[in-house]
Amino acid sequence: MVSNIEEINLKNTITAAVIKYLENKVSKEHQNFDHIDDMVDDLFDEYFTMFLDEFNSEMKTRHY
Repeated sequence: MVSNIEEINLKNTITAAVIKYLENKVSKEHQNFDHIDDMVDDLFDEYFTMFLDEFNSEMKTRHY
C-alpha cells in the first residue's frame, strides 16, 4: 500500500512531467510558427521587390 506522502510525491512528479512536456511542445510549436513567419516575410519581400522592379520598369517605358 502506498502512503499519502508517496502518493502526493508521485502525483507531483507526474504533474511536473506533464507540465515539462507541454512547455516543450509549446516551445517547438512557437519555433515552427517563427519559421513560417520568416518564410512568409521572405516571400513577401521577394514578391514586393519583383513588383517594384516591374513597376519601375513600366514607368520608365511610359512617357507622360
